[in-house]
Amino acid sequence: MKQLIFLSLLLLLTSVTEAASINCNTLWAKGYPDPRFPEGLDCTFSEKWETSVGTGEVYHYTKGFPLSPDDTGFTFRAREVFKAVSDKVLALREESSIKLYFKPLTFIFTDQKAIKNEIAMVRVGHAGDDESCPVIVYIDSFKKQTPERQKQMLAHEIFHCIQDTIWREKIVDTPKRAHEWWSEGSAVWFSNLVYPKANQEFDYNDDYMGDSPLVLQKEDNSYGTYLFFQSFAQSWIGNDAVLSMIEDMPEEGGTADQFNAVLDYPSIELHFHRFAQEITSNRVKDADGTFLATSLSTLNDSYKVKEGENNFEWFNEILTIRITDIQLPPQTIVTIDNISDPDSTVNPMDMRATGTVGEWNSLIVGYPSTVDMSCKAFPKSIDILSSYAGSDPTNEKFKLKIKAEKATCQCVEKVEFDKCLVGNYELDKPSLDKVFARIFNHKDYVVENSSGSYTLSVNPGQKFTFTETDFNASVIIKDDEHGDIRVLVTMNGSTDAQAKLLSKNEICFSDIGSDYAIRIQVFFPMGVADSTNPYSNFDEFAQGSTKFRCNKDELVLIRMLPTGPDGEDQPQELRFIRK
Repeated sequence: MKQLIFLSLLLLLTSVTEAASINCNTLWAKGYPDPRFPEGLDCTFSEKWETSVGTGEVYHYTKGFPLSPDDTGFTFRAREVFKAVSDKVLALREESSIKLYFKPLTFIFTDQKAIKNEIAMVRVGHAGDDESCPVIVYIDSFKKQTPERQKQMLAHEIFHCIQDTIWREKIVDTPKRAHEWWSEGSAVWFSNLVYPKANQEFDYNDDYMGDSPLVLQKEDNSYGTYLFFQSFAQSWIGNDAVLSMIEDMPEEGGTADQFNAVLDYPSIELHFHRFAQEITSNRVKDADGTFLATSLSTLNDSYKVKEGENNFEWFNEILTIRITDIQLPPQTIVTIDNISDPDSTVNPMDMRATGTVGEWNSLIVGYPSTVDMSCKAFPKSIDILSSYAGSDPTNEKFKLKIKAEKATCQCVEKVEFDKCLVGNYELDKPSLDKVFARIFNHKDYVVENSSGSYTLSVNPGQKFTFTETDFNASVIIKDDEHGDIRVLVTMNGSTDAQAKLLSKNEICFSDIGSDYAIRIQVFFPMGVADSTNPYSNFDEFAQGSTKFRCNKDELVLIRMLPTGPDGEDQPQELRFIRK
């Protein structure tokens, strides 16, 4: 017969239940029904300790079970987690209108195999109002985990017991498929709040599905909703935002009632779109203030803009996120106008160039945005982010009017081309620190090292060609708030453009060629954000003119980029050594 151990850990935050009142047989039968012991088993008192907020008592089943719970260190770990959770509950009481508490906790420690490789699980709703909350802990899984994972997972399960104490009807009287989006997501959020530096939640960072409504995130995806609660808690409301939303969840009904409860939350359209912006930009903050590496699966529609006036419209399902790719035609000036209902606040849109790393720019009704494609030889895409937090999606559509007018590139030759420019060049190593000024705009960064080839060739026909061959650079972004963040940038490919001389030391570029791939990996403490996007070296030279210096040894290109403290333009020099 397999050895079984039962460890009953009684944790109180208010009044303390006496040992004599513990019914071990009932706890065993309710907590972990076992056909070999249908009537339950007796237990004996093992240990007791006191904290500033309550008392912990340990019981274990001894009939035929020689192994002590202390042999696995579980008693120590449970005591440690109990104190950390209690401290966090007291802290939340100070900042929230929702006063958290929980009834006694009973940990059932067993060597039986987990159903889905769980470390621990709670049988929510199996204990009555006057009974303790039973938590199953699987010894085989528990022993294999790091101390950080043991602690965070136990804190996760304790929050389920808090849910079962305060919001019991919201869980017991609604189907699991209706409430699991918030019951699992908020439990991950709470465990991260208790142990912000353990970072065991990163396993769920790619589980959120943007094309599925928030309240329909099921099974594994329901854990990914912690990202929404992380973003929500970072709003002006703070952690009380999460607790007050749970408080507003229905005590009966199905998923339709969950939808209605979320949509009734004040300013939910602002909170949900902020979440959409953050999860698509690796901007969701961890409980310790660092950024989380996120990956979002969402609908990715694509529209191709033609010369003239174009009208596009679509609708999002309720509480979903969508990224729409808009392909702009070359040799045009493109005006992008949000013509959605100006009285609606539930369907916001943002825009950013495909391939850029950074935040979104709002597309506000009545304030068109302009993109200059006049010097481009090939189409280029922009991304449109849309989220919807309303109740009538087909009548609250997202609408764009995009006008592409034929335009002549203003880059025209005014003086004879300087033959000094012609030649083959290699990027000077000290200039590496300035290569990524546009990519990491407004960031303080240092290039640690690089490998591969970064070259420039200028032929007699005045064509400039940038070529990167297996070019890799390790970059450290300096952040006063979050410390150093390591980024690996990989470039492979080439792009070209036609140069024209505006004056003796000033050039511009027309007929800018197609983009190539740039891969950016951001190494956060809890995982890696990995993206590959189109890129062109000429994007930073395309607007206006570029100053240069040239002699028999080198070519220096001087770009004006908005890299100043307040976003003002500053000169950035790239020095190339003639081969």
